[in-house]
Amino acid sequence: MRRDDEGRPADDVAYLRAVLGAPADATAGVEPEDAYDEARDGAVLARVLGSGRLHVVTATRVTATGRARGRQTTRRLTLAVAACVVAVLGIVIGPMIGSQGPALAAEPPMLHYTQGAPQAVVAGGGAPARDALLELADTAAARLDPVPAADETVQRVETLNWFTSRMVDEDDELTTFNSPVHRTTWVAADGAFRGDEVRGGGFEHSGSLVLPRGVDEEETRSQDDLPAGTAQPDAVDVLPREPAALREALLAFYPDGVCDGIAATRCVADQYAELATQLVVPGQVDAAFWAALSEDDAVRSLGEVVDRQGRTGEAFAYVGSEDGDLWTVGVLIADPESGRLIGTESVRRDPAEFGARPVVDAVRVLVSSAWVPAIGANP
Repeated sequence: MRRDDEGRPADDVAYLRAVLGAPADATAGVEPEDAYDEARDGAVLARVLGSGRLHVVTATRVTATGRARGRQTTRRLTLAVAACVVAVLGIVIGPMIGSQGPALAAEPPMLHYTQGAPQAVVAGGGAPARDALLELADTAAARLDPVPAADETVQRVETLNWFTSRMVDEDDELTTFNSPVHRTTWVAADGAFRGDEVRGGGFEHSGSLVLPRGVDEEETRSQDDLPAGTAQPDAVDVLPREPAALREALLAFYPDGVCDGIAATRCVADQYAELATQLVVPGQVDAAFWAALSEDDAVRSLGEVVDRQGRTGEAFAYVGSEDGDLWTVGVLIADPESGRLIGTESVRRDPAEFGARPVVDAVRVLVSSAWVPAIGANP
């Protein structure tokens, strides 16, 4: 095999240059530091590290106010912080430090939809969603949910997320960074709450979100236990089953003026997703939600999509915000076989921060939801 001047197989060098998008003579007369492109090469590196063997920085424990508590090297998010970070998810991790050295993970790859991309919705694209949403509502209404046993009084929900972390160093300097988070929560009948999180992993080139492997879980896992009365275990049970009433109930979670104009669709979708990723949602409530969206002309169908867990879903999109060249598009992904919400995405365009192309800046994947006998128990 031919080798280059540094002893590497020449074919491998040519292959790597091609992957990086460099022309054959790209390195001619170019200094090595000038040939590096952070965004491009970071994306390639993320593909190479798609096995999920990424590591996270352990951080000083932080309270909901952001102040350090002692000098412990474990990261902790209270329920209040965890609820807030959904609105401020970012796109770049790193550097993330571990026993194998620093690694840099790029943004989540855009998923592929059969009837158009999310960004097309900004210009009025996308198919009308009414019929597909009504069919989804019928599916959810006909779903036979398992009846919990007498001792199954705790709601367990497992999600994969693209979350913001907050780290406080020894000088009390607060730093934020973004990383995949495998999150499991339990909500008891008395409102007691447990949140169990493992941070790390990465995105495969296909878009799948993979969990960390071969890492010390003591460095990547955190747990929050909060007392009775913290959560609202009946928040879903008290929601109306009539579509228009359900929409108004979801909007009522927000202060006056927050959900005016096009923001109303985003508010309804966000609040429902927030409930569905913390509590067990019955089929009748899912049905009312999809039926309510069917009356909203702003919601467009994106067709089928393979989600970040390899499941086939049905996707719907809406413009969440728009200000000239700055906009966000929200995406809801449903399981067409059960009518359940199984994930949400946010696609954002901000030329000043990310350049001209849109990026995925938020990911939530609902893996499972079930009733279990006790906090900490699994189905």
